[in-house]
Amino acid sequence: MNVRSNRSIEGQLTERIRELEIEKDRLERTLNELQQQLIHLWLPVIALNDDSEILFVNEAACRFFDMNDGTLIGKSLFEFIPDCSGFLRQKTCDDTPIITDIILKDGTNKTIELQRIGRKERGSIYAIREAELKKEREKETGLTPVVLSTIFQHFPDSLLLLDKNGRIIYSNSIFCDTFLIPRDYCYGKSLRTFFPQDKQDEYDCLLQSIKNNGRPFSGTLSLQHGNLLKIFDASIYYLDFERNYVMILRDRTELMNMYNLMYLTLHRMYTTFDNMFDGMILWSKDQPSDQFISCFERIFQQKIIYETNDLKILFINRVGKEILSLDTDGNYTEQFEQVMIQDKNEEYPLPIYLQHLSKRCGPYTVHLHTPDHRTLGIELYHLPNIVESLNLTVIRDITERLAMEDNLRKSEMLHVLGELAAGVAHEIRNPMTSLKGFIQLLEASVDGYTMYFKIILSELERIESIVNEFLVLAKPQAIKYQYYNVIKIMKDTIDLLSAQAALENVRIHTFFPKIPLNIFCEPNQIKQVFINIVKNAIEVMSGGGNITIQISKEQDTSFVRVSIRDEGEGIPKEQLKKLGQPFYTSKERGTGLGLMVSYKIVKEHGGRIVVNSKVGRGTVFHIYLPMKEISKYE
Repeated sequence: MNVRSNRSIEGQLTERIRELEIEKDRLERTLNELQQQLIHLWLPVIALNDDSEILFVNEAACRFFDMNDGTLIGKSLFEFIPDCSGFLRQKTCDDTPIITDIILKDGTNKTIELQRIGRKERGSIYAIREAELKKEREKETGLTPVVLSTIFQHFPDSLLLLDKNGRIIYSNSIFCDTFLIPRDYCYGKSLRTFFPQDKQDEYDCLLQSIKNNGRPFSGTLSLQHGNLLKIFDASIYYLDFERNYVMILRDRTELMNMYNLMYLTLHRMYTTFDNMFDGMILWSKDQPSDQFISCFERIFQQKIIYETNDLKILFINRVGKEILSLDTDGNYTEQFEQVMIQDKNEEYPLPIYLQHLSKRCGPYTVHLHTPDHRTLGIELYHLPNIVESLNLTVIRDITERLAMEDNLRKSEMLHVLGELAAGVAHEIRNPMTSLKGFIQLLEASVDGYTMYFKIILSELERIESIVNEFLVLAKPQAIKYQYYNVIKIMKDTIDLLSAQAALENVRIHTFFPKIPLNIFCEPNQIKQVFINIVKNAIEVMSGGGNITIQISKEQDTSFVRVSIRDEGEGIPKEQLKKLGQPFYTSKERGTGLGLMVSYKIVKEHGGRIVVNSKVGRGTVFHIYLPMKEISKYE
């Protein structure tokens, strides 16, 4: 048992000796490499043993002493120092620069500064500086220790000087005031103690990394004294031959607290905005700070979605994108510029209009034209400078509300019109019947006035048709819906109006499918609609022209589309909105009732009329009628 134990110990010792030899070889290689670096160094460097005998000199040191290395190595440094006792006293102060006088070969007396830059076994390595040259430079530049001390004390940021172990050997008043501590408190203390407990090891690694890499540190550090925690922008530099660290600290605590508060504010804003029932646009005319943009992008998880020299749109919520018909996967820049705002008959692209809002207050109503060719009535409310030059514009879709208000106004007008029409029709219809009968009797008994009688009867029939339109408005007729071929209704209409068209030099062109298209309707009412619109088309082309009538089934829908196109002068945009209103007409002798009745009939059938017109090129009426029964609740 003892034999095996002894063998084990011998094996361990052998392995340890081998490791030490390897380490010795590594250290010797390192030393040789260091010596090779020091040989060509511009700064004079000497290596001394504990007895102050010279063990090594580089080329710069040989030039300084005006002697070669063979002559210097082995000599005592005391041969060059007049007062060796003073040198020995200073030497006891670890790593403190030693200032002493030396006598050179030619008898010249110089004041030098010896700074320990390294240690070796039973010795040290020193760098030599001329103290007199240093003083001359101080005199030339005016940067004396007093001046430098004054500068450091009045430096606007915290300034620390640390030794190689990270202990504070100098601090200005700013650092002490920041942590509410006396200046003497800092001297000799390790800066490690100012780091939070869990960050102290990182501090040691940081200093070592700066020293090894030779690159300064620049970043954010948190320092703490007691319960007082401060956040700094820090810069740390390592001075090779001084073997000191210089640290500059700029207090960012209040700024970081402000941005933390901003972060919370923006986060609440984002949560609120994205869940609002109205559209929200955050935009700015001025450039927000980089910190704000960074914070904004982190919370809103998106970058600025639209940017020009004059405007930046930072955020638009889900409802806003829906109102504006924005494609979230597309190019916002192009889409925003396609959104048009109509305000007081003037149109502006959305980005241009937002810039006009800085001097406006809401709410106010405008019209919006979306990229998918929809026109919406929207209500805008503008809130300027809600946070860091940001503006908030609220957009609310009130299209349905405006339509309801318009329908209400029209209903009130129709109610009054119906009562008026019932009375007028009753008062006119009875005398009309008598006049028509007497005219027919006169026509049979009087010769030579046939033309005049025809004109009188024609005008009486015109008055009768107007009275009938009044009655349709005044009292809804009992009608019977059935499935009927819309093509046949249109053919009957064309046959009825072909004579008038021929007199006006108007040619009617038709494009009908070969199969019947049945719609659920009251045939006579639909015929009345066709008559009104085709007759109007004939009358707007006083010099003759072409009317094109096309009937087709709408794809993927249960509707039939009847398109009636003329080559008249067209209808201005501002007049298109008034079509179908009572008594509105662009004809000299028109009443405005024909189109109003037509709109009413089509609506009661569950359809709609869409009018497109270009001034100078003509107008097309698109009539959409259902092919199935439409419930009144649909």
